[in-house]
Amino acid sequence: MDGIFECIVARKTPVYALPAKIGMSLVLSIIVLASIFIHPLFFLIACVFGVFMYFMIPRFNLEWEYTFLDGELRIDKIFSQSSRKRFLVLLFDRVDTVAPLNHDDIKRNLNNPGFTKVDCSSASGDESGVYGILYSDEKSRKVILFEPDEKMLKALRRYSPRKVTVAQ
Repeated sequence: MDGIFECIVARKTPVYALPAKIGMSLVLSIIVLASIFIHPLFFLIACVFGVFMYFMIPRFNLEWEYTFLDGELRIDKIFSQSSRKRFLVLLFDRVDTVAPLNHDDIKRNLNNPGFTKVDCSSASGDESGVYGILYSDEKSRKVILFEPDEKMLKALRRYSPRKVTVAQ
């Protein structure tokens, strides 16, 4: 099978993102004012908190990138469309099933305590395009939720037709 298949899904911004950003900005402002009026040592605390904010605020804007190549499905996190981090690498030999969320195997194992649920979907509330992957490796068993597009589903099905069930 030739080709690389990619799909990018933007995660819905959480409800708490805006209040968290406003709250962090207010705390930083109060610390800066405290450094001016109370004690200059608060300026050091403001610098540390500012660095913390610099790394935390981009985490609220998240995208997932799914890449399938030669029997390997890679899932990457992209923060604020600039910073990429490898999240999961799934070998398709260890995948048991890829099916929509309403499939019996996925439903049965989604709340099973023996399986770890990993949500790599957009979390938009619309479950029509969400698929589950039952994955087992030497350490754990996982149910991975993701939202592939049609090209990705066709590539997965072409690679392993018995393991992939496509929604009708």
